[in-house]
Amino acid sequence: MKRFKFRLQKVLDFKETEKKERAQQLAQENQRLLSLEERMQAILEEQEVLGGIGDAVMTIEELCLTGDYKQRLQDELEQQREHILLAAKAVDEAREAYIEKTKETESLEAVKRRRKQEHLEEAKKKEKKQIDETVVQRHRFTKNNGG
Repeated sequence: MKRFKFRLQKVLDFKETEKKERAQQLAQENQRLLSLEERMQAILEEQEVLGGIGDAVMTIEELCLTGDYKQRLQDELEQQREHILLAAKAVDEAREAYIEKTKETESLEAVKRRRKQEHLEEAKKKEKKQIDETVVQRHRFTKNNGG
């Protein structure tokens, strides 16, 4: 029986490679988003700590420094929120790219399975035809030789 060879195997291999690259990119974007969210949580915790200091007795200089620091933390928090929104958008885009590559790969794999099945069915038909021809020839041989 002739071995099955999928003519689009190189395309399928290429799509698999692209899919793996998209999966890595998605993982990187998710890690980046997680890192940004952790930094934002650290800022929020620092603000919470500063909120507890408000009841303490401070000099005017300490009060000004604390106010400046609170403002800097608030500005950093706003920037962090913007970075998180952009990172979340990047994660969504990476996820969409991964899903697209997965669909492409799955469709080619389905074509490969279908063609392999067709190949097997065709091989079975040829084998059955050969067996039938052999039986007919034996029968004729036996009949012609007085069997």
